Amino acid sequence: MLYNATTELNGNATVDAEVLIEGDIIRALAQIGGLPNSTASLLNATWLSVENITFLSTYSHAFDQADVQMAFTLNMSDTINGMLPLLPEIPEVPPEMATFIENLLNTSFGSITYGEVSFDYPDSTLGITASLLFEGDLQAETNFIKDLALTYLEEHPVSSPLQVLNETEFDLSNLQVTINSTLTTMELDITGASFIPPREILNATSFTLWRFFNASTDPGEPPVQGEQLALTILGLSNETHTVRIYRPPSVSEPDSATNSKIHWSNQSLSGLRELTFLIGPLDETPPTIGVPTHTPETPNPDELVAVSVNVTDDDSGIDRVILSYSTNDGVTWTNCTMINVEANAYSADIPGLAAGTHVNYKLIAYDIAGNPEVGDNEGAYYIYIVISEYPTWTLPLLTVVLLTAAMAVYLQTQKHRGPPHLTVSIFPA
Repeated sequence: MLYNATTELNGNATVDAEVLIEGDIIRALAQIGGLPNSTASLLNATWLSVENITFLSTYSHAFDQADVQMAFTLNMSDTINGMLPLLPEIPEVPPEMATFIENLLNTSFGSITYGEVSFDYPDSTLGITASLLFEGDLQAETNFIKDLALTYLEEHPVSSPLQVLNETEFDLSNLQVTINSTLTTMELDITGASFIPPREILNATSFTLWRFFNASTDPGEPPVQGEQLALTILGLSNETHTVRIYRPPSVSEPDSATNSKIHWSNQSLSGLRELTFLIGPLDETPPTIGVPTHTPETPNPDELVAVSVNVTDDDSGIDRVILSYSTNDGVTWTNCTMINVEANAYSADIPGLAAGTHVNYKLIAYDIAGNPEVGDNEGAYYIYIVISEYPTWTLPLLTVVLLTAAMAVYLQTQKHRGPPHLTVSIFPA
């Protein structure tokens, strides 16, 4: 049955349509689309669990634009119960897979009790909004799915990633997932998920993550030829203890390292499986800042000045080093983060300044534990002065003038003295 009514209003038309279809619409559409009966049965089970559905379409002739909106609410329990009897009848699914799915659906630590999906299509852009309400223990449900998946794969070789996944504890109590998708791109944002990887050796002073780092040992582990992979392992501190990193000789030499931060510019994850994390008392010792140097010592106007310094921290390691300089006797300061050029050496540039500028500078260093240290030459600061504005030829010319003047004075004094004379004194023997 199809009924529609048209209402004219100010030259525009509003069309209201009501459609009533009786019969198995899903199976009819499946036959039209050439879908197998088993797929139609699963779709029909889903369709029967729809409690309400709203569909709205608007069309503007002037703009040649159609907007479509649709929303429906599913009874998830009806969906699952309707699908369960159909699983063994699906020929494309192996019997053991049907058993796996039945066990998965029949055992539950919680369930989705409410689901709502809405679609809109303004400006030829499809928008999908979904809201699901899960009641129960989501973390227990997740761990059950992991265990069941690994049990199903018992007869097959279990890959290292799957083994590590099964031994990883999940905390999904604050999980949020946001998906933004277009015809050409998709953005997935997952927040609030915590993962605790398996640990082999754990005691009061150390632990390892051997299996976690070894999770990618299967063929094709990156980086392969033509690929690069940057890895940084960082040990942090809490209110009472600091985690430091010990690198045994079996782990490749890093590109940079401190006791609490090791970086490799091109290394495989499994190559780090021998790393050991050492647990010690909280780091309360600040870094040590050496005496800085600046080059050139007396810069010309508008000439960059490179400041270099050695900063060390034997506990948690250096987090960052800041160069702070002032051009108005400490009234205001400008900060810039120094670059770790090698080992304990840090460097930063002070931009070129006007002739005669008096520059004070100091260093501020923080370790991984957050302890600060200031290197300010015991409050006197480190100082340099930009030389006055003189042309480069001024000094040589001034030297020539002074030498010429000195020679002239010398010759003038010799002219007024007259010829030299010699006096000889003879004493008896």
